[in-house]
Amino acid sequence: MSTTQTLKLNYPPEVEEYVAQQLAKGRFDSESALATAAIRALQDLDARHSELRERIRISLEQAARGEVAPLDIAELKADLIAEWEAGEKKFCNEQQRSIEQADHGEFEPLDTEGTLADARLHSARDIRAAFEDDRHE
Repeated sequence: MSTTQTLKLNYPPEVEEYVAQQLAKGRFDSESALATAAIRALQDLDARHSELRERIRISLEQAARGEVAPLDIAELKADLIAEWEAGEKKFCNEQQRSIEQADHGEFEPLDTEGTLADARLHSARDIRAAFEDDRHE
């Protein structure tokens, strides 16, 4: 059995304005839903940072033991572009499925974490564009 606790949050004026805008746009049903999505995004970011710090620690230990290999930038770029393209394809497939469901009158509930996925997709596009710019130089 899950219980919820009511908290009174005080925001700086610019955050309060942003919250009001998001609620007015209908992106979130309530201030609580917006705060929950923001906290989950922060939890995700913290987990990803922890994972990255652990990977860096392991890499530094391997380097100290002499377990290193030359960095192949071309291979790294190719791997990142392939990963991005796979993510973009999944995103496009999800959008197509949503369109087909709407055409048939089937709707799924709003995914409040979709904004985080969109942000990641846009970041991936920026990375790919930077790599493509490097290729043309």
